[in-house]
Amino acid sequence: AAAVNADIRRDAWKAASKKGFECIVRAKGNRLRPAGYAKAHGLIPVTPVTSRDVKYDKATRELEKLKVRHAWDQPRATALEERAGTAEQEPTSSTTADGLLIKATIGHAAATARAVTKIDCPNAYLKARRNGRRVIIMTIPKDLQDDPDYWDENGQLMELEIAGSACWGESSAGRDWQATLHKALMHAGFEPAENVPCLYSRTLEDGHE
Repeated sequence: AAAVNADIRRDAWKAASKKGFECIVRAKGNRLRPAGYAKAHGLIPVTPVTSRDVKYDKATRELEKLKVRHAWDQPRATALEERAGTAEQEPTSSTTADGLLIKATIGHAAATARAVTKIDCPNAYLKARRNGRRVIIMTIPKDLQDDPDYWDENGQLMELEIAGSACWGESSAGRDWQATLHKALMHAGFEPAENVPCLYSRTLEDGHE
């Protein structure tokens, strides 16, 4: 936080940091809570891990890209919970496509003259539902703690309750996203392949798959 405030680009740094944090704040089911909320509910507030993606123009050294992401510090959270005797095991497994499956899919597309495209879902984990998992509390990132938007009515720092979405850094976030995506794909008429649950297909009305 001190380094950010001392930098000549501090306004850009803080704006990017706030944008990254607000992604989590505004995810469905999450909300800012007054100071002391975690303690009153037997929860442990954990400081987020912050990463910054910075890109400069090689010729002018002007800032081209600045992206900040705040993530849940799972190792620290686990250690604090174990120390307090409140640690709980949550399922984390999910299925992924390995290189062989991707090559086979592309090969099949080429053999049947099908187009291959890519779809990206920005901030996917924040669109994933927690599926009944317990609430977690994240503290305000250090470089935003002087922002009055994150002070409660008594001038104390608020805390972020993550109750609706998954969050980057959580061990179970990938599993939550897969379950959320599965539900959406099934609703759209897709079916998972036998023994390959991360590969889906759908037969259209004209008979094309």
